[in-house]
Amino acid sequence: YLPVQVRARLGVPFSLQLTAQNGTGEIAWSSIGTALPAGLTFNPSTGLIAGVPSQIQNSPAARFKGVDASGKTGESPSLII
Repeated sequence: YLPVQVRARLGVPFSLQLTAQNGTGEIAWSSIGTALPAGLTFNPSTGLIAGVPSQIQNSPAARFKGVDASGKTGESPSLII
C-alpha cells in the first residue's frame, strides 16, 4: 500500500498508484473516511489517485482500502494535502 505518509502539495500535479503486496488476483480499491480534496480524483478500478490539489485538506487525512480476490484486506496509511 502506501508508505507511512504521503504528502501532496497545493497547486502541484500529483499522481499516486496504490499497490498491494502479497495480494491474490485483482484488487478492489475503495476510499474510506475522509474524501479527497477538490482537484484530486480516485479511480477504484485501478487504484490511481491523480490531479492537481486545489484545496487544503482541513479534516483528517484520506485513507484507502484494498481487498484481494481471496478476501484479504489492507488499509493504507494517510494521504495528507
